[in-house]
Amino acid sequence: MMHPTGGEQTADPFVPRLAVIGCGAIAEMFHLPALARHPAVMRNLVLVDPNRSRAETLAGRFGAGRVAADFRAVLDDINGVIITAPAQLHYQIALDCLRNQKHVLCEKPLANSAAEVDSLLATTRQAGVTLSVNNTRRLYPSSRRIKQLIEDGALGQLRRIEIVWGEKFDWPAASAGYFGPLAQGKGVLLDKGSHALDLVCWWLGRKPRLVACNDDSFGGTEAVVSVALEHDGCAAQLELSWLAPYANTLVIEGDRARIENQMYDWKTIRFIPRGRPARTLRCHTRARVLSELGQELIDNWIGVNTGTAAPLIPGEAVAPSIALIEECYAKRQRSAMPWHDAYRRSLHV
Repeated sequence: MMHPTGGEQTADPFVPRLAVIGCGAIAEMFHLPALARHPAVMRNLVLVDPNRSRAETLAGRFGAGRVAADFRAVLDDINGVIITAPAQLHYQIALDCLRNQKHVLCEKPLANSAAEVDSLLATTRQAGVTLSVNNTRRLYPSSRRIKQLIEDGALGQLRRIEIVWGEKFDWPAASAGYFGPLAQGKGVLLDKGSHALDLVCWWLGRKPRLVACNDDSFGGTEAVVSVALEHDGCAAQLELSWLAPYANTLVIEGDRARIENQMYDWKTIRFIPRGRPARTLRCHTRARVLSELGQELIDNWIGVNTGTAAPLIPGEAVAPSIALIEECYAKRQRSAMPWHDAYRRSLHV
């Protein structure tokens, strides 16, 4: 047999050579701690960031083998990449890596449009590699249990989905990717919405019809958005914010039962059958803390690169939500702002 990188196979296990492209907060908090539990992988790991001093700092902290300022300079030396660069750069970096026959694990959102997703998927097939996405909330045991309950018919015909999720933006971003020119006028919908809309598409099993999208944007980055959706008699309403704390609740209601949960409760579900007492369902998981869900993703990703596992969340799985986000931005309207309109009128009195 041949070794995955060429040559005769030996008794030693194949250790993939990986690169992390982008050394921001998500790499520091999520990916690198999980990779560090694989010392052999870490010794081969390349950290890539145009801010070389940032990459060197994280390499010293986590034990990465080397650093680089440009991912294109290391493509010949690696098997796969983890893309943690700002969201608007995901598509082009992923496309370049796939064309060079590298396995790709990309942070959410995978791309900015349905056409970009189609391009990535076609390139993945042509190159004979894999494309994975870190839509983390699909890994929550509570999210998986909800999916199972819906598929098993425990809720009956779905009638309502409501997600209310907001807090003051405080992500310790290491770049200007969330605001300014690099954000390209996209904000909380691309951030929290990438998770929330993906969950709705996943639970429904398809992309729902967009009824309305309203936000507070005057042509720039939105911080508050409201999205109304519909599919087969089920109305979905999403309220997302970067400005203030919301109730952070999730409700899924069918004609047999409903689920009421907190957005950050990843271990249990409050299940309320119609006409019967509520029950708290504990979700099976070996994870003791939330960060260990990242370990599951990284362990799977290493298996993908060694040919022993399939992607946990393949690129095609998130295609419906990317298309829905694109449609929301294309058809969004400004939210009602009576205080602003009254002020503008007063200027002309």
